[in-house]
Amino acid sequence: MTRRATLRCAIFLLTFLSLVGASGTLVTSQRKATTKQPKPRERLLSDYRTDSKLAPGDRYVAMDDAARLSSETGAGSGWSMPGKDSVSYAGLHVEFESEEAAEKFAETNPVISQFDRFADVWVGMEQGFLKAWEKTAATPGVVDVQLSGVYSVPKITANESFGRSQQSVPAPKPEEIIRNGVDDLKGEGVIIAIIDTGIDFLNGDFVDYENDVGSSRLLYYWDTTDKNTSSVRLDSKPPLSYPNGLPVGTLYDRKQLTRDLLAKKLPTGDLVGHGTACASIAAGNGRSDDLGRAETKGVAPKADLIGVRIGGVELPNGDLATALRNGYLLDAIVNWLDTVAGNRPLVISCSWGSQAGNSRIIERQLNARFPPGTKGRAIVFAAGNSAERPWHASVDVTETQMKEPVRWAADEDRSGYIEIDFNTDDITGITVTPIDNFDFEELAVRTDPVTHHAVAYIKAPEGDGGLFLKSAPGRSVKANLYFNYGHFTGEYKRPDGMIGSPGAASSAFSVASYDFNGWFKNVEQTSCGDGRIVPGGLSCYSSGGSVDSSYVKPNLAAPGQIYYATLAQRWVGRDRNTRGRRPVIDDRKQLDGTGEYIRFGGTSAATPYVSGVIALLMQKYMLVHKDKPAAEQLMPLAFLKRLLEQNATKDKFTSTTPNTMWGNGKLDKEAVRRMLDAIK
Repeated sequence: MTRRATLRCAIFLLTFLSLVGASGTLVTSQRKATTKQPKPRERLLSDYRTDSKLAPGDRYVAMDDAARLSSETGAGSGWSMPGKDSVSYAGLHVEFESEEAAEKFAETNPVISQFDRFADVWVGMEQGFLKAWEKTAATPGVVDVQLSGVYSVPKITANESFGRSQQSVPAPKPEEIIRNGVDDLKGEGVIIAIIDTGIDFLNGDFVDYENDVGSSRLLYYWDTTDKNTSSVRLDSKPPLSYPNGLPVGTLYDRKQLTRDLLAKKLPTGDLVGHGTACASIAAGNGRSDDLGRAETKGVAPKADLIGVRIGGVELPNGDLATALRNGYLLDAIVNWLDTVAGNRPLVISCSWGSQAGNSRIIERQLNARFPPGTKGRAIVFAAGNSAERPWHASVDVTETQMKEPVRWAADEDRSGYIEIDFNTDDITGITVTPIDNFDFEELAVRTDPVTHHAVAYIKAPEGDGGLFLKSAPGRSVKANLYFNYGHFTGEYKRPDGMIGSPGAASSAFSVASYDFNGWFKNVEQTSCGDGRIVPGGLSCYSSGGSVDSSYVKPNLAAPGQIYYATLAQRWVGRDRNTRGRRPVIDDRKQLDGTGEYIRFGGTSAATPYVSGVIALLMQKYMLVHKDKPAAEQLMPLAFLKRLLEQNATKDKFTSTTPNTMWGNGKLDKEAVRRMLDAIK
């Protein structure tokens, strides 16, 4: 963890960016050379045009991972290449011109999900994978194709089947926030789904007791990461299978989870603890707290829960791969959640995202699934914790030579790529020049099929780098730069423009973080190094977004630190005689006095707080409309959006809103009261 607030968005991870490639060549220039010539320092971008529908940045990552894995077993990174005991699939997001074209494609291809004009599809990772990728892109009616991930699963045999704080004043007392509901509203009747590293479903905070008999509060727990191929299964059949017939993970319903409260045979629900902490902020009931403190109760403690685990797996060497690598299943998961929720209100809470530029297919998928007229559904994402290490830079490119280059620092032991989004498709005369003692590994330019703007992709080696941009005489263009495995330094870095995918979808709620509490175990805490925490101020790490006439990101800011969050525990011991449960975190500085709760914060924490508040709002709406037909008891998404945006608090910290850091304002206790009062 890089911050003292353990777990604070160490999990705000590059969900969709870890890719494995097979054989294939990358064409980055239309120029053909018979002899190898030294690369010119200044490159004319128009010479590097490609008409491929495949984003070159995705290729760079795929081929880089393939090279890394060719010298390893793949275990160290959580991936493995196809072998005699496994089969690998690549997940592709595909956008079509029409719903009919997507449906026709789905008839003859192994789709993960298909909705509206979008389809997610598996492509086998056999030799020549990039050609298969190109074949998908060449399908009639395809507009865009983006790689989401590559995943290796065991082969199955024929006999197997599967059923910004201010830092100059001392921290005052904590600000009051919503705990244990509001009056009689506690989230009853509403479902909150946590898509994350899992939920420790055996923890008392997620168990209801009546006459000393416990029952699980989870309606379902779907572990998409489990590769259990045993024919003796304790779970129900998952809603999705790989093309070879292997189920995607394991699925447990409430009866099976309740039975395991005593039997304790099921695997550990959360090896990392991030998903468990998020679930406790949204809906924990505080039963594990013998002291009965208000601080350990969630916003909507009587809401029902669904847990979906998409990452946080244990590697063969015992290390944890914290990446949420199954985030590529998001659309399929959302489709399943919508089905099982039926006519009940559903809030989907996702405390994660990816470092990605604009125009992502997954965002347009979400917009199709959640149009403004959607009733009883909402999806919430974290804005991110990158304000101190921004992965966005912005430059006005003119004919005048830049005095300073755009500089960056790549992540250790990892090359990455820079995406340069121009505000035009006309890049005539625009040049890019690497700084001295540095050069690009690859360079390609394409026209984004949706924005119709030029996008340049530069593959950069690990370490520090930089570049100069220059336009033709008399021209001025805007360039926004995004770095997938590193951050920008110097004068062009920006704290805004960093609401990553898929939280940038207009239909989703993206959540910034503000500080509400600077104390833990009666000790004053710091943030971002030795920065003092002042309740009410924007968290120093909270990523900013953008604001225009029709688009505000983040949508709003919510209390992000510091929480007492439920601590997940894991099974240890090789057999039933030695098996026991131990905390997934053993740092005493991060644990409270009871050993049951952990210090937790970040936009990862602000996100489930908003999800819990939305559950209260949906419950109030149902009660107000209880005499109407069931469909009319569900709150329309457009109404919910107006409710949140128009009633968010504006104060001395937020200044004038909307803005790029606070969005429409803060979701403090007074704002929640105003929202509830507005539902009549």
